[in-house]
Amino acid sequence: MEDKGPEGTGDTSNHASDIEVHGTFIQAGQVTVQVPGAPGRDPVPEVPVTVTWRWLTHDGVLVGEGDEQDSLLANSPVLEILVEGRSAQAAILRDLRPVVLSRRPPRQVRVSSVADGILQVRPFEGDLDRDDPELRPLEADFPFKVSLDDPEQLRVRWTSTRDEVRWRVDLHWVCAGRAGTVRIPEEGSFGLYPSRRLPPVGAVAGPEVDTALGDPTAGRILAEELGRLLAASGQSVAETVALGRRSSPPADFTGRTLRSWSEGRSVPFDQDLFRRLVELLEACAARRDPRYRGRSTGGWEEMRRAAVAEEGRPGRSVVRRLSAPFTRRGAPRR
Repeated sequence: MEDKGPEGTGDTSNHASDIEVHGTFIQAGQVTVQVPGAPGRDPVPEVPVTVTWRWLTHDGVLVGEGDEQDSLLANSPVLEILVEGRSAQAAILRDLRPVVLSRRPPRQVRVSSVADGILQVRPFEGDLDRDDPELRPLEADFPFKVSLDDPEQLRVRWTSTRDEVRWRVDLHWVCAGRAGTVRIPEEGSFGLYPSRRLPPVGAVAGPEVDTALGDPTAGRILAEELGRLLAASGQSVAETVALGRRSSPPADFTGRTLRSWSEGRSVPFDQDLFRRLVELLEACAARRDPRYRGRSTGGWEEMRRAAVAEEGRPGRSVVRRLSAPFTRRGAPRR
């Protein structure tokens, strides 16, 4: 290093030997100088992100027998993924993609259990029925940025309606000119049982159990989802009836009709009345919780049509009562 003095004052020459460069710092003997904006060595580790995950729901079924016995998730489970940066250099999360590893026709359910969860933070939906499944964002979409002090938390609700599916999730990142993938789980895979083939909660298979328990039951799914919507809205049945009468134009709900639909004892044949009901309840749920992300009117209509079509199938079994009556605050009685 050499330093020249100002013109007219004579030349002053300063030299330093044994110079070492450490990122944005220069070490010259016993003197350390920081150079603002100077490029440093790459501090980014080989994998610049740390990924941890957990299931927020514990709904599950036991299927198969003997060596083929398997425990699978059920009822649209929610996967929470926390992504943290490992350096000051930001890593860009490009994509989160499900990778289906296998499919098979659903086997007879031996035992089922339920423990529901909550969807929030960065919510997505993953439809595993598609041949090439992709995530559907319910709020913001990729890419996201993570660094040491700026993590991201993702939550994905997974659905399968036709097949038993085994899959994993690949998180793709780019950082400091490099790209890579983190697999979730690191080893093995997840397994999901199709929602339309689920028997009533707590059913145990045996010689006396009707094998029709595993048949598709669109009416059961519609009843469960409508029950969840009622709970999310915070409206009792009586309050919902009053809300319909106050709406413009009035919607003539009755308490008996709402209980019958939400408990799976009948299906809504009246398309317009059902549409008015779900629109009012979805609006109530959104006002009650700003983080709530509901189902579109088209999505509800698709479920209703499936239930109505199933109602007319020959040999259809009676839809069992699925939900407890709702209390005044909209929560199921225990």
